[in-house]
Amino acid sequence: KMYSFYNNNTEDEYTQKIKSSFHFWENIFFIDDSEVVNLIKSLNIDVLVDLNGHTENHRMGVLIQKPSPIQVTWAGYLASTGISEVDYIVADNFAIPDEKKFLYSEKIINLSIWSGLYPEESVYINRTIPVLKNKFITFGSFSSLRKINLSVINLWSRILVTLPDSKLVIKCKEFKNLELKEYYISLFVNI
Repeated sequence: KMYSFYNNNTEDEYTQKIKSSFHFWENIFFIDDSEVVNLIKSLNIDVLVDLNGHTENHRMGVLIQKPSPIQVTWAGYLASTGISEVDYIVADNFAIPDEKKFLYSEKIINLSIWSGLYPEESVYINRTIPVLKNKFITFGSFSSLRKINLSVINLWSRILVTLPDSKLVIKCKEFKNLELKEYYISLFVNI
């Protein structure tokens, strides 16, 4: 049986679709680590797979208590958890090359494909630097807005003023909200 311990405070259409793949679904976002540990133990989970790693709202506090005899981390974070209670990390030879394996506390499970990006693929690389064609530098950010605060906007604004013909492209899913997008534009304008 497959059990899901969902660790997010929102659910979208995709969440609803994958819910049906599980025998058990529990949103643990608002549950403290000790309660989650007790829940996992009560369900006799044989293999616990963490998909978060050391990202925001991680549950390392659960993993360090070893509620399952085998614990695996995968997909959320490709660096080591650094805790001996996590037995395995799933990767491939591109994500974790041989010369970096000594940095991991986990045993590494190599899949033939972890990521769709491989160096041997025939990918066209445009070797013309855009600044030479455009005659201006374009900076880009493809982060979540959580990473863009007033200090960042201040720094970016100073760079843009120093290079007056430069441009900044910010792409993030939060800008689907046009009011929020306009608010962030105003922060740049008012600095």
